[in-house]
Amino acid sequence: MNMRALLLFWFLLVGGVCFGQCPSGNLEFTTQVEIDNFLIEYPNCTELSGGIAIGGSDIVNLLGFQNITSISDNLYITDCDNLINLSGLDNLTSIFGNLGIFDNGNLTTLSGLEALTNIAEDFSLRRNEELNSLSGLSALTTLGENFLIDRNSSMINLSGMESLTTIDGTLRIDDNESLTD
Repeated sequence: MNMRALLLFWFLLVGGVCFGQCPSGNLEFTTQVEIDNFLIEYPNCTELSGGIAIGGSDIVNLLGFQNITSISDNLYITDCDNLINLSGLDNLTSIFGNLGIFDNGNLTTLSGLEALTNIAEDFSLRRNEELNSLSGLSALTTLGENFLIDRNSSMINLSGMESLTTIDGTLRIDDNESLTD
């Protein structure tokens, strides 16, 4: 009987490590503690089967997501007024849904997205008042649908998009009052 219990324990342990590496479904993070705990709770998680919504005034970094390489749904980063860059998403290569970055009052750069090559649906940058360029998107080659750059009052240029070869939708650049070129 003890051998049977030991085998069952071993099976559950190995199964949990091999197959339970990531949470399923869509995830929402509203505090820095929740983001930090993600890496502690899921240290082997690399591919998320759902989406992520991140938003909260105390969020200062995204380092808890440093192992994530792909997201099978949307990634939304909104209302993170203390976030200045996207470091922590450095290994993210693909988003199989939308990428929306909205209303992040102190976001100055998109650094942290240097490995991102593909966004399957829309990419929207809206109302990020301190964002001044698209620097950090140097590997992005494909957008599956629309690209919207809207009301980023400090955006002075679109440098950083030199590798982008395909937008299978509309490119809309609207109301970026500091954009000169």
